[in-house]
Amino acid sequence: MNFGSPQPIYNPPIPYTGPIPGGLQDGMMIMIKGRVLPQSDRFHVNLQCGSIPHHCDVAFHFNPRYANPGYVVCNTYKDQQWCMEERKYEMPIQRGESFQLLILVQTDCYKVAVNDKHFLEFKHRIPVSRVDSITIDGRVEIVSISFVNSNQVPFKAPIPGGFFVSRSIVIQGTVAPNCGSFSINLKPSISPDIAFHISPRFRTEEVVVRNSYMQNSWCTEERSLAENPFSLGQPFEITILCEQPFFRVNVNNRHVFDFNHRYQPIQQIDELQIEGDVTLSSVRI
Repeated sequence: MNFGSPQPIYNPPIPYTGPIPGGLQDGMMIMIKGRVLPQSDRFHVNLQCGSIPHHCDVAFHFNPRYANPGYVVCNTYKDQQWCMEERKYEMPIQRGESFQLLILVQTDCYKVAVNDKHFLEFKHRIPVSRVDSITIDGRVEIVSISFVNSNQVPFKAPIPGGFFVSRSIVIQGTVAPNCGSFSINLKPSISPDIAFHISPRFRTEEVVVRNSYMQNSWCTEERSLAENPFSLGQPFEITILCEQPFFRVNVNNRHVFDFNHRYQPIQQIDELQIEGDVTLSSVRI
């Protein structure tokens, strides 16, 4: 089964240059986790066409600079020269702080989120199909770099560090017009167990089944809901929030159900799987 998402790169040395497996594609997400060094003056992330510094085009240059006040420069390097830069006079990542940087590739632009909050968009100046490498340099430590092909189903992605109270996952997609069912599984990567299984079903009955799979068998189903919050052919956004006793699930910004933790410890729940008759537009982990 081809899930399309390669294993993350952990603790790369800085400066780091490496390939983007399969090249950059519409719908791909690049998730970078790290920490800005306390004395940092700047760092940058380049999505580029080749791997030779200063000799290849850079499609997207993301460059936080810790001047007073701090700001972020975005730009493109093409034909051996920098183009018109775009500046945002806001600093989403402070010196000494850990961060999660998410770059979502869309048809017309790169969308950047920092610590699960939308930060900026940068219109494409070089075709995405030419981009095949990533470079990270500057006064920064990197914990992991993940490449997620978010529009591919079946879909699998790591959840670095597993679940903990207050961690959330947001999945955006569209139910196929002829959908029979689809499923979202949160599971430990070390075993076949499934800690939390969500399965909207449409063909024989409209219901959202919730369950766990442990010790080689399915547990007791939960399926009572006032209505199915998913509709055939319609987009959705599902947020799964980990709280102390349960997972809290919202669909389209409305709370629909909770699911008590059955699998312990929750920190071992470190993998997301999505299967079935659905297309994905964004997955934020």
